[in-house]
Amino acid sequence: EAENFINKSAITRAVGTEEKINPDSKSLPMEEGDIVLMVTDGLTNELTDDKIKDIVKANKDPYQISTKLIEAAIDHGGRDNITVTTILL
Repeated sequence: EAENFINKSAITRAVGTEEKINPDSKSLPMEEGDIVLMVTDGLTNELTDDKIKDIVKANKDPYQISTKLIEAAIDHGGRDNITVTTILL
């Protein structure tokens, strides 16, 4: 549903627009060997979740994962800035 939402790129919050900010946060159980991806919509607008999973599974090194994800997003159009940070626990 979110994928086809007409205003999916609308900015709903930004740092520096108000004196007080209320960031969203969520805790998840994690264990050694888990991989955390922090990405911008420049990646998720170009690649499906399945494609992202395939790339993560095919690469073990965090730098390789980030690089391959960015390359794939560029190959699929790269219409926006693409930021990927990969953390291996």
